[in-house]
Amino acid sequence: MASALGQGCLGGKAARGSGHSSLQQTRVQRQQSTYYPPYRCPQQKARRQPTLVSQALAAPSAIAEQTNDGLGLWEAAGGTAATHASSWGLNSGGELGLPLDFTTYYQLGRQIGAGAYGTVYEAIEKATGDRLAVKVLPKQRGKLSREKTLTKIQQELEVLAALQDCQQVVCLEDIFEDSQWVYIVQELCEGGDLAQALATHGACTESQAAAVIYEVLKVIATCHAEGLLHGDIKPANFMMRPSMSNPWKAIDGGRLRNPWLMAIDFGCSQPVHKARAFMRRTGTPVYMAPEVFQRQYGMSADLWSLGMMFYELLACRLPFWDSMDDCKSKTIDEVGKSVVTDDVPMDYGPFEALSKQGMDLLHGLTQRDPSKRITAAAALEHPWFREQLGYACKPGQACSNNIVALDKTPACSIFGPELAFEAAC
Repeated sequence: MASALGQGCLGGKAARGSGHSSLQQTRVQRQQSTYYPPYRCPQQKARRQPTLVSQALAAPSAIAEQTNDGLGLWEAAGGTAATHASSWGLNSGGELGLPLDFTTYYQLGRQIGAGAYGTVYEAIEKATGDRLAVKVLPKQRGKLSREKTLTKIQQELEVLAALQDCQQVVCLEDIFEDSQWVYIVQELCEGGDLAQALATHGACTESQAAAVIYEVLKVIATCHAEGLLHGDIKPANFMMRPSMSNPWKAIDGGRLRNPWLMAIDFGCSQPVHKARAFMRRTGTPVYMAPEVFQRQYGMSADLWSLGMMFYELLACRLPFWDSMDDCKSKTIDEVGKSVVTDDVPMDYGPFEALSKQGMDLLHGLTQRDPSKRITAAAALEHPWFREQLGYACKPGQACSNNIVALDKTPACSIFGPELAFEAAC
């Protein structure tokens, strides 16, 4: 464990660089000490096999039985931030038991993202000069109590840590806190998010959409194999690692090297209880499944959200409104009524040209009855991916390749200020 904690997914940082030997040694000692949380992304992440996806494909029901024990990742320890700090064996003095010396190791740079309850900065690691991203979250969110805010942050951290074996999940590098803030240090994805790509470059072709959906499905399948609902599948929550002038053309040119698309936000993720459905509505309204508005939902809600994302990639709009601007003007109640009752139109433009297999998958993702909706494991095996990309997962195989609150709760996403586009958890 000490070796993995001392490396990190960007590859052996503690061993690189010159002129900072004393600082590097201090950092290595800190990472290997007993109080340092075991969160860091395992070394050589790019070479890892996404084993949880493989398990989900091989025996999804068995995995669900093992993980959906009603306790979840954090509920077993009692459900509060204070109890979890002691359960981690951390003794750094912070409320979450995290190291307090962020500024010793990192220098904050320019702001690269902001929202209602958090800000993202570029940062420089002093020992190596490496550029990273730091999400800075306040310990007090609006009217939410400090204890509940800390618990929400801690839940997000535990989810992110649990998913580090998935190549399509952003690498968690470090975590710190001080009296007012929590600092989540992650790898820097310089290619922008998919929402920005759609706004800049327009709709995808079918094969381009297939490449995107395939990568997102790996994240969903991994979450479900861990007994987690992602809870907020949407283009803004997936970022491209490399900077590129046109990501759609890069997909067509086969210039993207996996992993190229990363899930960056797990603030709405929840552990699944095998004996009861979720009732509290969370997520981003325009991507929410009908059953979420009806307060009776489970992991299949993620697949509906993926269906909305698939639709948007092809049409540059969502199915129930004529344009994205029209969608943004709706109230939450209006959004819910459309999602629950309106038909999903697939008789125009890009859908008239969509292949039979592509249409089959889209229909499977947008089934209003969640019991009839395709699962993440089944979707990864869908023949559409082999037809469009030349590959697809088979049962028991790892998905790895080199080809390309709505209920008066605070917003948790740091992206998208519009009401219908802002996640609540």
